[in-house]
Amino acid sequence: MLLPSRFSRHFLLKKNNRLKTNSQFSRVYKKGRSFVSDLFVLYVYKGNSDNKIIGFSVSKKVGKACIRNKIKRRAMEVIRLHINLINKKSYLVFVARKVVSESSYKDIEKSILKLLSKADLLEMN
Repeated sequence: MLLPSRFSRHFLLKKNNRLKTNSQFSRVYKKGRSFVSDLFVLYVYKGNSDNKIIGFSVSKKVGKACIRNKIKRRAMEVIRLHINLINKKSYLVFVARKVVSESSYKDIEKSILKLLSKADLLEMN
């Protein structure tokens, strides 16, 4: 699946579905459970949210800014396409590992879906 090179607002996650502040990320890291795959680490905190609230973290160890942003865009697109399959209201943080910079979109999609099912967050029809 090819992604558009320029993202307009309707391609991104809605603002009420994203983690924004450092304190929100810290709360998920401290109180949440972690699940590991080859490309990402998923932190899940089942707080008192009304929505599925999702954040992405990519370290400088992964690459320069353009690489980090590309990884975040791809991960956000995977979540945007599959957000209806996530069945529980919770806080999610995806932390990218170093090897994700050499991965394709399909690899990223497979890894994220694997993590969501491992965390028992996917609703299978």
